[in-house]
Amino acid sequence: MRLGKNQRYGSDICPAGLAAFRKDRSGAMTPIFAVMGTLLVGTLGIGFDLGRLCLVRGDLQAAADAAAVAAARASQRDHQSAVPVGRATFANHMRGKVDGVMITIMSPKPGAAIVEVSLTQPLMFASLFGWQQFEINLFAEASLS
Repeated sequence: MRLGKNQRYGSDICPAGLAAFRKDRSGAMTPIFAVMGTLLVGTLGIGFDLGRLCLVRGDLQAAADAAAVAAARASQRDHQSAVPVGRATFANHMRGKVDGVMITIMSPKPGAAIVEVSLTQPLMFASLFGWQQFEINLFAEASLS
């Protein structure tokens, strides 16, 4: 093994074991892979959670829009039936998956309806980073003339 100009075995500049260690690159990918693998898995997990939140939010918004229109139409015929019709339309649109969903339906005047929806959605992968849940709040309004 050739040593450089300022390198000697056993010196303070490059001890004999350190010189051999510096030239041996057989484990150099392990720490890089550990750090990058952790970042990649974390990024994929958060991306999965955000994608799922977007899908749930879109489904809730579509159901709230349908409930607002149905409640507004029902309030034109019978003002008392606006809330039950809106709730039934929302549940039908969500295919019965309304566990944990808070829905408020108001009909301020005949032919109009306001729907407010809130849901606390648990997160799966983002909980590793301290985010346990995400609250989704939506608003839909319909007015028929």
